[in-house]
Amino acid sequence: IHPYRGSLDDGAFINQLREVAKRVKRPVWITEMGWGTHVPHNSIETGFVVTTERQQAGLLARAYVDAMVSEAVSNISWYDFRNDGNDPMNFEHNMGIVKRDFRIKPAYRALVTTTAQLKGLKFEQALDLAEGVMAYRFTGGDRSQAVTVVWSTDQDRSVEYPDNESVILTDLMGATHLIK
Repeated sequence: IHPYRGSLDDGAFINQLREVAKRVKRPVWITEMGWGTHVPHNSIETGFVVTTERQQAGLLARAYVDAMVSEAVSNISWYDFRNDGNDPMNFEHNMGIVKRDFRIKPAYRALVTTTAQLKGLKFEQALDLAEGVMAYRFTGGDRSQAVTVVWSTDQDRSVEYPDNESVILTDLMGATHLIK
């Protein structure tokens, strides 16, 4: 499937993936998914939502995590790896996670961070930490500690993580911080 969308409603996306898998009675492959980072132009209407490079990075990570949480997706492919051109106002030229000259965009770092953190893990449960906050716990593989992925859907928020152990925070760009 190609589940492009202007915005990402995580819960609805997860439910849609589950519904598609249920209808076809097998795991779903997302063969194209992405957001372009083109520059808006006041006289050219493209019909595509303008997304900053930082927003693209967050949307990429969220789409991959949502796909794992759905437990209905066995493959997800980002469209595009590399920008198709150099025109900053052309939507199609700016879908990549690297620029035309192979300089990386934040989405590339987000993909590296997301896949490194979740490699070999399976979705265990959703956590209710605060309104407007998505939080999912992943376990398994050869790791003794669980990984919890957390983000706010609309604004900066503070949350308390319900655990008495040390917490290592890894941000979207891969930087780590010891929290407690």
